Amino acid sequence: MPTRPLHPGDIIFAQDILYRHYGVYEGNGKVIDFSASAGHETDAGDACIREKSLEAFANGRECGVDDSVEEKFSPNETVARARHCDCARQKEEGGGEKIE
Repeated sequence: MPTRPLHPGDIIFAQDILYRHYGVYEGNGKVIDFSASAGHETDAGDACIREKSLEAFANGRECGVDDSVEEKFSPNETVARARHCDCARQKEEGGGEKIE
């Protein structure tokens, strides 16, 4: 888990071997990210903006806060912008709750 307390609007990441998966910390242990549902990780057509627990976002990976990101918006606006969903196709199953 991150090395410092998380605050709403923080840009966080989960470190994989070859890449970092990013999300926006919403508060109350919730993360907003762009991902496919469970079992469809390689299906880009299944990807959409999802809200999930910090534990589900981490999925056993090391997490951190990306403090190198320049703040262009307030924390509340960062969360609101992350929640904005314009995905063409939304799926109902798995991987966290879709945000509509």
